[in-house]
Amino acid sequence: MSQTTLRLILLVSAAHALVHILELALPGVEQQIATDYGFDKDTSSWLAFAWRFPWGVFAIAAGWLTDRFGAERTLALYLIGCAVLCGVVGCYVQLPVLFVTMALMGTLASIYHPAGLALISHEVAPHDRARALGIHGVFGSIGIGGAPLLAAIVLGAGFSWRTYYWLLGLLCCIVGLAFCARVRRSPDHDADVQPHPEHPDDATAQWGSFAIICFYSFIAGFAYAAMMSFLPRYLGESGLHLSFIPQKSTSAFLAGGVLLVGCVGQYSAGRFARPATMERQLAVISLIAAAPLSWMAIATGSGRVVAAALYALVMFMLQPIYNTLVAKYTPAGRRSLCYGLTFAIGLGMGSCGAVFMGYSSSDLMAYGTLSALAVLQSGIGWVLWIRHRP
Repeated sequence: MSQTTLRLILLVSAAHALVHILELALPGVEQQIATDYGFDKDTSSWLAFAWRFPWGVFAIAAGWLTDRFGAERTLALYLIGCAVLCGVVGCYVQLPVLFVTMALMGTLASIYHPAGLALISHEVAPHDRARALGIHGVFGSIGIGGAPLLAAIVLGAGFSWRTYYWLLGLLCCIVGLAFCARVRRSPDHDADVQPHPEHPDDATAQWGSFAIICFYSFIAGFAYAAMMSFLPRYLGESGLHLSFIPQKSTSAFLAGGVLLVGCVGQYSAGRFARPATMERQLAVISLIAAAPLSWMAIATGSGRVVAAALYALVMFMLQPIYNTLVAKYTPAGRRSLCYGLTFAIGLGMGSCGAVFMGYSSSDLMAYGTLSALAVLQSGIGWVLWIRHRP
C-alpha cells in the first residue's frame, strides 16, 4: 500500500469518523434535548428515526451520484452540508424544524458510505481491502465512541447540547474543505471506475450472494439502530456514578468508553480476515454476538457496562468483513451504487430498530430479540459459506 493511498484512506477515514459522530450526536444528548423540548422517550425514538431513515434510504441515490460525479465531490458535499445543518440545530428552532433539519442531515450523511467505501475499494488491491477497511473501521469506531465522550466533555464543562452541535459543524467544515481542495487540484477527475488491475474478477458480479448479504445488512442495521439509539440511557440506568465527572455526563461517558472497545474489533477483523474464509468468519462471529446480547437483556449494575462492551467488540468486528464481501460480490463500475443499496437496506430499513427499542416494554424483550436475530445472522453467514466454499 503506497503512501499516497494511505493518506487518502486516512482522509476518507476522518470523514467516516465524522459521519458516526453525527449519527450518535443525538443519542449522546437525547435526554437533554428531551428536557429542553419537553417530550418523552417515544418522541426521542422518532427523532432518531428521522435522522436514521434518510441516512439509509437515500444511500441508493448517493451511490448513483457517486458513480456519476466521483466520490471526492460527493464527500465534500456531505461534509459542508452537514456543517451548515449542525449550525441550524444549534439555534433555537421549533420542534418541527428540528425534525426536518435532522432528516436533511441524515440525507446528506447518506452520501458517506457508498462514496467512502467505494473509493477505498477502488484504490486498494483486493488482498489489502480487509486491512484498509479495518483501518477505516477503527476511525469509524473512534467516531462512534468519541461522540458520547465529546458530549460528556461539552456538557461536563457547563456548555449546552446546542454548543455541541456547533462544535460538530466546525469539525465537518474542516474535513469538508480538505476534500474541496482535492477536487480543485483534480477538477477533471474521472468518475468512471475500472476493475483493479491486480484483480480482474472485480469486473464480475455474484448477484445471488449480493442479495443474501443485503438481507444480512438489514438485520445488522436493525440491531445497530436499536443498540445505538438508547445506549447512553441503558448504561445510565446501571446506577453507576463516576466521581471525576458530573452526574449528567455519566451515561454519555460510559457509552463512549463502551463504543471505543469497537476499535479493537474493527482492527482485529481487518488483520485476520482472509478472502477464502470470510463467509465462515462472518457466521462464527455473528453467533458469538448472541451471548453478550443475552447478557444485556438481564444485566444490572456494572454488568451492563461489561456486557455492552463485549457486544461492541463483536459487533464492530463484523463490519470490515461484510463490507469486504460487498466488494467481492459486486462489479467495480457499479460498486458505489451497490454499497448504496446495502446501506439503504441496512441503515434505512434497519432504522426501525430505533423505534422498536423505544417501544419495547423491557430490556429482556429488547435485547432478547436482538440475540435471536444474531443467531439468524449466523445462519445467513453459513449460507454464504456453503455457496462459496472451495
